[in-house]
Amino acid sequence: MNKHLLIFTLTLLSFSAIAQPTIWGGAKFKLQQGDTSFVATLGAFKSWLGLSGGGTVSTVSVVSANGLAGSVANATTTPAITLSTSVSGLVKGNGTAFSAATSGTDYSAGTSALATGILKSTTTTGGLTIAVAGDFPTLNQNTTGSAATLTTPRAIYGNNFDGSAALTQIIASTYGGTGNGFTKFSGATTSEKTYTLPNASATILTDNAAVTPAQGGTGLTSYAIGDILYASGSTTLSKLADIATGNVLLSGGVTTAPSYGKVALTTHVSGTLPVANGGTNLTAVGGDVTLLGSNGSANIYYTPTITTTSAAIGFARSSTNLNLNIPDADASFRGTVSTGTQTMAGNKTWTGTSTVTGAITGNGGISGVATASLAAINSAGVSDGDYTVVTTTTTLDQTNNLVGVGTLAANITLNLPACNSTRDGWVYEFFKIGTDAFAFVIDPNSTETFSDGATTKTIYSEGNNCSCKCRSSNNTWLFKAGK
Repeated sequence: MNKHLLIFTLTLLSFSAIAQPTIWGGAKFKLQQGDTSFVATLGAFKSWLGLSGGGTVSTVSVVSANGLAGSVANATTTPAITLSTSVSGLVKGNGTAFSAATSGTDYSAGTSALATGILKSTTTTGGLTIAVAGDFPTLNQNTTGSAATLTTPRAIYGNNFDGSAALTQIIASTYGGTGNGFTKFSGATTSEKTYTLPNASATILTDNAAVTPAQGGTGLTSYAIGDILYASGSTTLSKLADIATGNVLLSGGVTTAPSYGKVALTTHVSGTLPVANGGTNLTAVGGDVTLLGSNGSANIYYTPTITTTSAAIGFARSSTNLNLNIPDADASFRGTVSTGTQTMAGNKTWTGTSTVTGAITGNGGISGVATASLAAINSAGVSDGDYTVVTTTTTLDQTNNLVGVGTLAANITLNLPACNSTRDGWVYEFFKIGTDAFAFVIDPNSTETFSDGATTKTIYSEGNNCSCKCRSSNNTWLFKAGK
């Protein structure tokens, strides 16, 4: 019998006494019937309920009944109801009231108080108890004979057994035995294994003797490292001992034992060794002064040639020619010095005496270092230099050398560049060629001065000249006045 426990949940709402609007019979509220909702008045709802009259509630109280009790706070104003129950333990309900559930009737009391044994359940109450012998059925059995022997002996694997003594006979092969009391098998330990034997009388191979070639063995019981087996007869295997490093196994021919030896390239090798096997795949040598090379897919013989294309030095293939490009050196590529006009790039250092026929043009300056026997620059003849005429204030740079000051309309300033390590030794020469009475002022860069401490030099009158030379060690200009 199954029992169910019904548990009720009661939710109480407390309302505070606040001012509410006056409700009258014409007040409307919304109702829903099935899937239809509609609006009705309180008066209509009251009539439908069959109510009449009116009144007010002055106090609220709780009646103790049906297993419930309670108390009310603020019974005459804003009632707060607290419910309690007089039932102890598990509660059951019958649809009207609450009462205490009965152990063994309404629910199982559990097994903690029971002894050890087999549980049984009472049909009417569902109570659990320990089963006794009378709760189990009596088995239907034959009680004749005795436990010591069988009334009728039975044969077990060919040997009769009546229970009076243990079976000690050997099981014959006809019953799956070995027929031998000294045979033992081992191997399978965790699950059934199948060992398949031939359907014929045969000798099983063991490690008791060497397996013969006729049985699929070698007939040999020991070997040396490097031994190789070979058939020395129709039913005999023999060992070929290893020999020194570098020898290979050679066939002795039909009916002749093999042996170790060297490969004779004239008699043992045939065909052309391909590239994939380390050969050249060629069967003849190339012509005189040719080179063995590859075109990317096969080995061929190339004829070396030289080209002088204006490009990097390198090899290039053209059909069967292997071209070595050696261009004339120029501003972009290294190469050889030719007898034609060339423009070269990069710094060059020459040792020894060089003789140049023709003009030497320096773009970026030409410098020389004197030795004990040679001047830095020796000019055997007239020297040439650029000449610039200025009549307005000018800032000098690397393009100026000999500066002529023409006829002036006012004093002008010739600004010298910064005297630093890159301009060390630079020289500017100045000549006044104008007939005016104005002056040109030579002004070093920024805070630089002349070697005598002067910050400027002023030159008047036609025919006067001077020069300035940079000394970068102290950022000053050496000033030399002319006549």
